[in-house]
Amino acid sequence: MIKHILALLAKTLAIAAGIGTVVSLAGRFFGWQEAVQFANGLYIAGIALIGIGLLTVSGGMAQRGNFNVRYAESASQRTLMERNQRWWNDTLQGYSMLITFCLIGGFLILAGVLVETLGK
Repeated sequence: MIKHILALLAKTLAIAAGIGTVVSLAGRFFGWQEAVQFANGLYIAGIALIGIGLLTVSGGMAQRGNFNVRYAESASQRTLMERNQRWWNDTLQGYSMLITFCLIGGFLILAGVLVETLGK
């Protein structure tokens, strides 16, 4: 369990570093000079990723709450246990994306705080 958590943290930190690099390069391209400008770019990127994570969960809820989808699944040859297992896996997938995007966004926001603090 701890190994999975550490792997997730390492993966999200690496992705956040890549996105932070892209934001920094974009800032240089657009002529940003102040640390606050770079920090604001990191804040916006972090908030956008957290928003995308929230959208993945809300989209999944709309699908899971749709009676037509649930009814269509009942017409298959699967047992009730198999259908519930599939529903549970879909639910967990949405929440795992939320956690991943929130971690990446949090790392970007933390990097923005560090850039703003150290840039003064």
